[in-house]
Amino acid sequence: MDKNHLNLYRLSLVCLSLLLLALPALSAANSLEIKCQDSAGNPVVAATVQIQPLETLKWKGDKKSDAKGIALFNKLDDGAYRILARKEGFAPAFYEFAAMKGGSSQSVTLKFEPGDTQKKLYFEDPALGQKASDLLNDAIAQLRSNKPPDAEKQLKAALDINPSNALAQFYLAITYIQEEKWDLAEATLQSTSRLIGILSSLPKPKDAAQPATYDEIGAKTKEILAQLPSMKIRSEGNKLLSERKFDLATQKYVEALKTQTNDPDLYYNLSVAQANGRHFDEAMQSIDKAIQLKSTENAYADLKKKIEAFKENEILNKAQGLLDEGNNLAQTKDYAGALPKYEEALKMVPANKQAVILIQIAKAHAQLNHYDQALGTFKKAIELAPEIASYKTALAQFYMKEKKYDEALNIYADASAAGNQPVDQVLFKLGQAQSNQDNAEVAQLAFERAIKANPQNAEAYYELGMLLYQGKKADKQATEMITKYLEIGKDPAHIDNAKTVLVVLKRRMK
Repeated sequence: MDKNHLNLYRLSLVCLSLLLLALPALSAANSLEIKCQDSAGNPVVAATVQIQPLETLKWKGDKKSDAKGIALFNKLDDGAYRILARKEGFAPAFYEFAAMKGGSSQSVTLKFEPGDTQKKLYFEDPALGQKASDLLNDAIAQLRSNKPPDAEKQLKAALDINPSNALAQFYLAITYIQEEKWDLAEATLQSTSRLIGILSSLPKPKDAAQPATYDEIGAKTKEILAQLPSMKIRSEGNKLLSERKFDLATQKYVEALKTQTNDPDLYYNLSVAQANGRHFDEAMQSIDKAIQLKSTENAYADLKKKIEAFKENEILNKAQGLLDEGNNLAQTKDYAGALPKYEEALKMVPANKQAVILIQIAKAHAQLNHYDQALGTFKKAIELAPEIASYKTALAQFYMKEKKYDEALNIYADASAAGNQPVDQVLFKLGQAQSNQDNAEVAQLAFERAIKANPQNAEAYYELGMLLYQGKKADKQATEMITKYLEIGKDPAHIDNAKTVLVVLKRRMK
């Protein structure tokens, strides 16, 4: 992943720590027509049909299905009923649960499959009920370990044993959400809600020691059902974010926030999308909202720091582009055109990063003969970055151009302006350059400063002596410089030349 991509979004759709509920002890839930049919839809005649009110758990009936495969139960009290039917040659068929209220009539179809008539069902064999419970607990552990496919497999096995386990249905829905199987999640949540509606109307079992009640499961189910559309939208946003379609991801997150206005992780994801889309101000607003909702989350503070750094880098990149444009214009000597580029770039960067731009502004003013602006800007650049020797050298060169030699030499004589070179060497080279340009006055000053900085600089004595000798106005001083060179100099050619010049000087001074 490239460094400009903040691949920091959160994919978790449902916080399992909020959803994990302890396994409750499920208690048992006005005419009822029961149709018995085989897999082909033919009537199953003479099947033994029973019903069990969940309130009492006492079986009623033992009715036989008629020639049409129908068994009819009348005058039933309000409540929820389990239905069980057996027929030789078929596995038991059952239905959970038929809710009866206020004189209602309901028809239920039981499907018979070939099998063992005496097969025990979970409500008949405690071992089966325990197996279903164990599968459920294992599935919850798989969810905690972020293994939704394994959890789904175990939850389905638990529901094959006990299809009316509300908690298993609930967690199967959560598993579907984790797997982004939205239609299955919604259907399972609806089924859970219907089942909870039946079970929660029954008296609570006296031995119920589990903290999770049907009301709690039902409330959480309704809450998630209400959030499901937003979760789906968030998932779409996450996918777009992973595909680096930042503006489209931003639209999805904004849409999701219409119904999940207090979800800090959603604001976090939105901030990531906005930042990667280079909408830094909006990204800062979003992450600030996430921090406001959950100030203890370190990841939010970390993201804010990264966005601030990205924003600064983005601005610096734009400023660098303007600086480059200005430099290109300056190379063509279009200093008047370069100045606005530099000044625009200067406004975009913080004060501690302005020196590199200020030095270019100063040079442009110098070329345009704007003395005061150039001098002030040179000094400001040096003040911001006193450790950069080249800035001081640029000011010294400006002074030289303006014939302010003392000011220039003061800078050259400053060790901080010499960079990695000895001060006397900097001054010596300046003297040589000025001498070659026939600027004897400045060359003499430079050599004198070099000797002052290092009294053992033999070549400075030689060059100064030769300069004075050629000027014919300071033979005594020239003699002193040449004599000193002969004392400490080592260049054979210069020594021979110095001896010859010294003879001439002595003759001239007679």
